[in-house]
Amino acid sequence: MPIFCCSFIFTSPEKRERESWGIIPENAQKHIIGYLNPREKAKFSVTCKKNYELVKNVKIPVYCLQFCPLRYNSKSAEILVNFDEENQNSYSFYFDRNGLNNSLKTTIKSNGLDCVYSPRGLEAEFRLMADLCFQGWVMGSKIELLDIRGDYNGKIPSSLELSTFSFSDKYNRANSAIPAWLDIIQENDNGINFMLMSDHWDKILGHEHFSNPQSTLKLTGYDGIGHENLENLNSKQIQMNNVKDEQGFNLLVKKWIFGGFADTFEWLIVTNVTRPLKTEKLLLDIKIRGLDGSIFEEATNEIQTNDSAEYFLIFGENGKLGIFCGIDNFAKFTVVNQKLLELIPNLEICLKNLKI
Repeated sequence: MPIFCCSFIFTSPEKRERESWGIIPENAQKHIIGYLNPREKAKFSVTCKKNYELVKNVKIPVYCLQFCPLRYNSKSAEILVNFDEENQNSYSFYFDRNGLNNSLKTTIKSNGLDCVYSPRGLEAEFRLMADLCFQGWVMGSKIELLDIRGDYNGKIPSSLELSTFSFSDKYNRANSAIPAWLDIIQENDNGINFMLMSDHWDKILGHEHFSNPQSTLKLTGYDGIGHENLENLNSKQIQMNNVKDEQGFNLLVKKWIFGGFADTFEWLIVTNVTRPLKTEKLLLDIKIRGLDGSIFEEATNEIQTNDSAEYFLIFGENGKLGIFCGIDNFAKFTVVNQKLLELIPNLEICLKNLKI
């Protein structure tokens, strides 16, 4: 018997498959990977380093990837993957860290399939399977929204491409994983939408992402957001929910007045959940001029409209103008630009009459 025949007989099928895969040109390998479904792609990404790199370069569009520890049991979690905004095509993994009550639900409504799969005999392996799939989707996907709702202690990739990043931790721990995720998110020309819940802003707001003039920020404090650590902010839109005091708003408006924001800056919103915000503190040492609220009757969401609201014109350097709107526990500062003037024609007429 020829030697190569003996070698073939005593070579494992797995090894022969690896060798066969290795002789396929890389472009052809990428083309093949494109036909894998997301679960197959995720598992394949962890077979070896080379395949991991291949998978990273064959992007699967994912609308939302969510990791959520279950609130009633800290040892259980769910991974949800939506491949489209309407949630018509999705995978949902539920796993218990003790290897109990694991399940997989696959929903492909476009194909008329909606099934629940609970593997028997794989309980101990299912947590690993869920983690591998989560890592695979993160590593080899272009994600519209990544939603982390707790402390994910698995492996995270070296880089990540996405449009929106949402993070919250029900335990509000100082050692949360937010900074680690921020380090791997890639900047892009359109900026990132950040939606973060925390009280540990000293560990977060100094990151370079929050000085990107194309990004947007929606920050919510469990116990409140103070005025500290805001100097770095230079984003297009900033919303801070549950502020501790009026100083942060005052500080950022003054930053705009003296040219500290990029030209892309549009608006700033602050809210307080426990008490009304005091206008005199919000606008302390800021040059203002009163405005008739009827100007903004057609403003829709651009300026808060309410009979009880206060409206002031704010003067910045080099002829820049802004609008303050305050009511109860809500305050908004909006830059007067061409877009705003087109949306609110009465504002442009008012400014001309005021000879500004």
